[in-house]
Amino acid sequence: MTNPTATPSFPKELTITREAEMQAQALLSNNPNDDGALHTLGLAKYGSGEAQEALDLIVQANKLCPTNPVYCLSLGRILAREKMYNQATLAYLAAQELDPANPIVLTELAESLLALGKNDEAKTVMEASMQLVQGVR
Repeated sequence: MTNPTATPSFPKELTITREAEMQAQALLSNNPNDDGALHTLGLAKYGSGEAQEALDLIVQANKLCPTNPVYCLSLGRILAREKMYNQATLAYLAAQELDPANPIVLTELAESLLALGKNDEAKTVMEASMQLVQGVR
């Protein structure tokens, strides 16, 4: 948190292999409401530069399974990479509500808050994330 005006960096966990993408498409051909396949295909679309289609697919997966924090986290990551920090923050808050003890969610929420210039809130969230990590050790 040394430079509150820096653009946050996000993990590169949004990359899906071509094989996983093909498997997701096959699953969706049999069941268009397979939330896991929609999520995977959404990540693949984002990796191919199709941000809006990726967001649409992950939102659809989240609607089918609103209790999966991974979908909210992925949504937040894509929105943050697209510099849509208000929406990313909302997605991270939804992920936090579903998985309150996840330091990754809190860290990415803090980065999104920083990008919005909400430094005090970001500091509080980051401190909570660090406490969670320290408690695991």
